[in-house]
Amino acid sequence: MALPPARPHACGVGDPYNVTLFGESAGGHSTCAHLAAPSSAGLFDRVVLQSAPCTSTMGKRNRRDALAEGVATAADDFARTGRTAWKPTTPAATNAQQLASGPGGIKPVDFAKDHHYAFWKTLR
Repeated sequence: MALPPARPHACGVGDPYNVTLFGESAGGHSTCAHLAAPSSAGLFDRVVLQSAPCTSTMGKRNRRDALAEGVATAADDFARTGRTAWKPTTPAATNAQQLASGPGGIKPVDFAKDHHYAFWKTLR
C-alpha cells in the first residue's frame, strides 16, 4: 500500500495543492485505508471512491459466525478434502508471455504516450 509523494510531480500536470487519490473496487478499500493511516497524512487533499465505501462490512464477520451461516472458505474446503473446490481455468503451463502473445492478450499499455511530462519519466 505504498503511496509515493505526488505533490512534487503534480506541478507538471496541475495543482500540487489539489491532489486527488482515486480508488475503485479493491483500490477503494486501499483508499479508505489511506484516509485512516497517519503515515498518509498530507499526501493528498481529496479522495474519490467507486464501488467500495469506507463503511463496508466486508470481511467483518468472524470465522465462527460465517461457518455457522454455512459459508465455507477455501481453507476449510482444503482442510476437509485435501484439495480445493475449484479447478484452474487455464493450464498450469500458461504464463504471462503466452497470455501476452495471444489475440487481445494482457499487455502493458501506455495511456499517456502523447503526454510527455517530465514526471512520467521519473515514475518509470
